[in-house]
Amino acid sequence: MDENFLLTLESLSLNREISRGVSARGVFAIKNRDPGAYLVVNDAQLATLEAFRQPQTVPQMLGRAIHRRTCLELSEFYELIVKAHHAGVLVSDSTLRTPPPPPALRKAMRFPTPLAIAWASLAIAGFVAMIALRPPAVLPTWLDALTGWLVVCATLSLGHYFAALVLRTVGGEPLRARFIWASACPRFQVDLSDACMRPLLARVATALMPVTPLLTSAAAGAAFGQVWAFVPTVAALVLFHPWSAAVDALRLLLGRTPRLDTEQHFLFSGNRWPRRRLRAFLRVEKGWSMAWYIGVGLAWIWMVVRFIYSAAGVTFSETWVQPLFWQGVAAIVIGSVGLTGFLIFTSIAAVAVRRRGARIIAQTRRRARRWRSPAASVLTEDELITTLGLSPLFRTLDRMAQVELAEKFGFATHKAWTSLVAAGRPVGHVSIIAKGSARATRRFSDGRKVRVQNLSEGDVFGAQELLDPDTPGFDVESRTPLVALTLSYKDFEDSVVRRLGRDRANRLAHHCTFLRSLRLCSSWQLTSVARLAELADVRKVEPGSQVVRAGDEPWTFFVLWEGEMDVKKGPHVIARMGSGDFFGETDLLQNSAASLDVIATRPTRLLCVQRTDFLRFVTHNHRVALSLEQIASRRLGRPIFPLQASFETH
Repeated sequence: MDENFLLTLESLSLNREISRGVSARGVFAIKNRDPGAYLVVNDAQLATLEAFRQPQTVPQMLGRAIHRRTCLELSEFYELIVKAHHAGVLVSDSTLRTPPPPPALRKAMRFPTPLAIAWASLAIAGFVAMIALRPPAVLPTWLDALTGWLVVCATLSLGHYFAALVLRTVGGEPLRARFIWASACPRFQVDLSDACMRPLLARVATALMPVTPLLTSAAAGAAFGQVWAFVPTVAALVLFHPWSAAVDALRLLLGRTPRLDTEQHFLFSGNRWPRRRLRAFLRVEKGWSMAWYIGVGLAWIWMVVRFIYSAAGVTFSETWVQPLFWQGVAAIVIGSVGLTGFLIFTSIAAVAVRRRGARIIAQTRRRARRWRSPAASVLTEDELITTLGLSPLFRTLDRMAQVELAEKFGFATHKAWTSLVAAGRPVGHVSIIAKGSARATRRFSDGRKVRVQNLSEGDVFGAQELLDPDTPGFDVESRTPLVALTLSYKDFEDSVVRRLGRDRANRLAHHCTFLRSLRLCSSWQLTSVARLAELADVRKVEPGSQVVRAGDEPWTFFVLWEGEMDVKKGPHVIARMGSGDFFGETDLLQNSAASLDVIATRPTRLLCVQRTDFLRFVTHNHRVALSLEQIASRRLGRPIFPLQASFETH
């Protein structure tokens, strides 16, 4: 399903066929019984999913969560929704089938969890003792190697069989038992995913069982001096590495919280940025968990080195006292750390340079093209379509209206730094920029000249006399060689204003042009900018007027179009805002009273979006929501989400 449709328009319901697993340190799995899909969540995420017991869209749910102060971090929230839908926990159909009765478990041998953990503990201890005291020291012949390979295949199959018995004993359901042929070690294998629904000790026992027979055979073979034990020992060192599932399960016993599904393997497109993925990969462990990482890693390295020295016929106890040995170890460690750091740094730098470099190159090319002298007297059909597509005003018209307008457009070229519109002087036509850029300025009574906004491809100028005659006019001056499409006032009135209405045409021509030039909207799609422009009303404020009072309820999002305003905390001015600045989004997103006073110091024009319209706009545009969350968090000095409140389910 299309991600944008899923997060905006699709009505979702909580699947009735789900079941909840046993909690392990505040984290538990949710299972969709039909396809056997799992989702690992915590209490806060479950509260978010429980809200969909009543069918609703994602924007509706997000709006209620912000109002109730139960909203998760937005990247986590959207990841949760996408993964829950992918796993079948959230479904699109409001009418669901009656859950089928659980399948009857077949009678099978029982393998109690304590017995499994005891066997695994003895096997691990025996394997470590074997490596320390009597590792295999003779390279196997081809017959011994074949025997060891058969032992590895048999013990891996036996391990999965015992793991399935442990899982069935605690009420779990082994899935998709099959024999894997396309492998270096053909073996019988069972899907043990259902272990995440069971208690902590059962998870550990199920994770340890697949390698326990292998560890046992390697330790026993070496203890009796069997040459074939060389191959199982190599396999055990490879499979029982510090990041294996078995070792990862053992970390849970030391208090490590299992990772949530929203912290890894991202499906939501907004989480696929390299910085987000790197942060998830380099998640820092704390306390005993970090000590476990270091301890197990060093022990594994020691076992590997010990085994290699034994197989090479070199006495390890005599080698480690030699200074040359530690010099080699230091060189290897420093080289490995340095190489890893270099690879990570170069990878991040390459991705950053690729993204930012491509953006800079595209921007440079676009600016360079603007300075080329227009040689043609008309625009090509593709250039005309591109120009109309970049214009929020003209792209709103239907296809037939655009075709009619294309036949009425004139063509004009201007040199750089040429006056295009002078305040108070009628122009007689409306222009849309096809190539080049311009700047709109306003001159005040004291002679001061202030920039109003920048204009680029797709923006309209010369329409203020028709659309907004009550606002003082502004001058427009080209900043580069400029190519424009022109339309007479009469044609503009007949073809655009009558179809869209004067108010909507003014919002798309002037409000949207101003908004799309701001850094606030630089990463938004043009449709999102146009929607915000249509929601925004103009408010004029006189000097000394208090726009926001500390302690007031949040009702409006403001963008300062023209003028200046002071931000005060008590009697002290802590910031001064000018054209393009905005405020109010933090209070609206966290549903809290204003903490600062905002007072106009000059005649000011503001674009204002009411609370209901603002929240509806944000919740229906996940890119907008993520960018505003980042801005609000930066202003607060801490993450704005999750909001601190008790979790409620309705």
